[in-house]
Amino acid sequence: MTQDIRHILVLTQNSTLSESIRGAVPTSELTKISSESSTVSGMNGKAAELAFGHDLIIFEADPNDEAELNAISELSNGRRAGAVFIALTDGDVSFAKARRLHSAGVDDVLPTSISPEELTAVIQSSLTATRRKQTQATEGSSNYGSVIAIAQARGGIGSTTVAVNLARALQRQRLSFRRNRTHRVALVDLDLQFGNANVFMDIEDNGGFLKLIESSDMPDAKYMHSIMQKHRSGVDVLSAPLPIAPLNALRSDAAGTMLDVLRAEYDYVVVDLPRAMVDWLEPVLARAARLAIVTDTSVPCIRQSKRMLDFYREANVGLQVDLIVNREKKPMLRSQHLKEAEAALETRFAHWIPDNPRIARKAVDLGRPITDLFPRSDISKAFKNMAASTFAALPATTMTAR
Repeated sequence: MTQDIRHILVLTQNSTLSESIRGAVPTSELTKISSESSTVSGMNGKAAELAFGHDLIIFEADPNDEAELNAISELSNGRRAGAVFIALTDGDVSFAKARRLHSAGVDDVLPTSISPEELTAVIQSSLTATRRKQTQATEGSSNYGSVIAIAQARGGIGSTTVAVNLARALQRQRLSFRRNRTHRVALVDLDLQFGNANVFMDIEDNGGFLKLIESSDMPDAKYMHSIMQKHRSGVDVLSAPLPIAPLNALRSDAAGTMLDVLRAEYDYVVVDLPRAMVDWLEPVLARAARLAIVTDTSVPCIRQSKRMLDFYREANVGLQVDLIVNREKKPMLRSQHLKEAEAALETRFAHWIPDNPRIARKAVDLGRPITDLFPRSDISKAFKNMAASTFAALPATTMTAR
């Protein structure tokens, strides 16, 4: 088998579905497809042997079937480097059920009712992803950068300020004292209706995200590179659409593919999330290595943070969630109120961003990160500490900077 040939395996007992999948595979001499009339659990030891010989495996899966989940997990352990697993399920799949499949090793979860055109796009994107991952593995690079999602406990809490300044602080974070390589950082504004991260960085929306939303094609590296806008600091920005878009306008498969492409290009992808809980959050959370909930210590915000913690941890069991207290200086001694709040949340507040409205307003008006405009301020020091903590937990990949 040559390195350039992509091998696809289809596992299903539904002959009609099998033919539909085969018809959706892009025609190419470098793409070979085979099929087995079986479930994953029904393959027994043969499945592991087949998994190691294929780059993309598409199969039907029931997230309620424990035997099937165990078989998928065993199959995943035997996959070749960079291989992608796509599970097809009947009907709509809840976050919890999709999470079970992802935990077993599935990379993407799709409905069996997916259109041939959409399936073709997903397959093409998966083949591109597996080629990229195998190339990076050969070159000794880490497969992906880290996705860091930023959520807000209430409107106006300052999550965009945190996202913008964390992205910039990560971009400046030194690899070591002897290696001063600039990290590659992308800032993605997923608040489709009220996102304004581009305003914080004095960037005009170029319409790229809106075209991505309206297109039926899956975004690839070439397209993402064309719509990302480089800020003078070196951070690349994907602006939220200027026209207000419906929250469900972004397809889940497009969201997942977009982040996969960006993770392959950047050391860190900082994502500013909307407050609403929408379907396409599932692939975002599945790819997130860390999530920060921006809050304050008021009772309403603590209660909302608790609800969000429960939701996000259900969507991604292993997700590291940090609570960021914005516009409050860390107290020398914790009050009884803080002790009770942390007890209710079952976690301690990870970082405190002090309140300095004059500096924050000046930075927004000038369209520059606080960490650039006022590098010695107490706010900048807090963001630098937050970036250092993130870097310690999620070291940058070894990708070469452009």
